[in-house]
Formats: sequence, C-alpha cells, structure tokens
Amino acid sequence: MSELKQDTQAGALEQFCVLAKTTKGKAVVALIQEVLKHPTIFVFGELLNHPNIKAIEGTEHQPYLDLLSIFASGSFKDYDSKKFPALNARQLSKLKQITLVTLASKQKVLPYEFLLKELEIPNVRELEDMIIDCIYNELIHGKLDQRKNQLEVQYAIGRDIGEKDIDDMLESIQSWVETSDKVITILDERMRVADQEFRHKQEMDEEMKEKIQRVRKEVENSIRNSQRSSG
Repeated sequence: MSELKQDTQAGALEQFCVLAKTTKGKAVVALIQEVLKHPTIFVFGELLNHPNIKAIEGTEHQPYLDLLSIFASGSFKDYDSKKFPALNARQLSKLKQITLVTLASKQKVLPYEFLLKELEIPNVRELEDMIIDCIYNELIHGKLDQRKNQLEVQYAIGRDIGEKDIDDMLESIQSWVETSDKVITILDERMRVADQEFRHKQEMDEEMKEKIQRVRKEVENSIRNSQRSSG
C-alpha cells in the first residue's frame, strides 16, 4: 500500500479514536456504525481497544462491540444477521472486501467459484467489480484471470490480530517446535551413526596398519632367514 493511502487511512481512524475519548454509551453505537461504513478505513484494532469502546462490553450495546470485532479480525462467515446488528449495503460490501483480504493472505490463487461461495456473491460480474475495488483501494495487489476464472494474488494488506489468530499462531509455533524436535532427533541419530562409522573406519585402519606391519616383519624375517641359510 502506498504511503499516501496509509496516511489517509491512519488519519481517518485517528479521528474516530479522538471522538471516542468523549463518546460513551449509546453514542458509541453511532460511532461504530459510522466507522464501519467509512470508505477508507479497513483496520479497526486501535478503535476496538479504546477504553470507551470496550466499556460497552456486557451492556445492551455489546452486539455492536462484537460486530466491530468481526470487522477487525473476523470474516463474512462470522456475521449472522440474526445475532448481530443489521448492516447496510456499504458495510456489508466492506466486510466482504475485508474477508477477501484474509483469503488473499492465505492463498495466491483464488478460484472464482470458491470466492462466490465464501462471499455469497450471486454472479461473476459483481465479484470482479468487488475485486477491482479492492485493488483500487490497495487492499490487495493481483490480476484477474478471466480465462481461468481466478484471482492471482501478489499482495494483501495485514489485518488486526484477533484471539483466534493468536490461537492459530500458537498452534503453528507448537507444530514448528514439534517438527524441529523431530528434525533434531533425526540429525542426532545420523550424527551418532556417522560417528560410529567414523570410529569403526579408524579401528579398521588401525587393524590394517597392524596387519601390514606384521606382514612386513614376516617378509623381512623370511628374507633374513633365507640369507643366513644361503650363507
């Protein structure tokens, strides 16, 4: 993402964070609704962690906090219109764009068929329009391959890290540690075998040297005895 785009988005989010300092209760709901439809804000972590925003947790307004959390680190699949506040067309479109960013960060090739299903978009025309909007807003860099009906991803912006992401990261780290332990065990075993083979070779070399020495002495003794006999 260009520095200009980053500055624009950061500036817009900062304005909402400043407003949050003097916003409480029901006014927080209005603030969240506005930020969710803002055309240039796609990262919400800073606002989500603001004390006045978090203060609605456990109140009647908590569904809006949960909704903001979905926009910060969740996906379109996490949104259930029966459980969360209603989204207008712009907010729903933004959530789908953010979800595309997540998908693009995980796969370099995204088939249209997969995206249509994941984002619940009715046709390819609307899907391509949304992808083009994401590229224009520099949320992703990529190329539409209309012949193969797929999006080829080159880059996707980073999103806020949620609790699920932390769990996934910890799981990946644990898996890496376990794999590393297995690799170390295998390397240790190979080093042990190599050391044994080296020692065995040394012992064989020593035995061979001793045999050569014995044969040499035997030959020398044989020559001496032969010379004495002839003398």
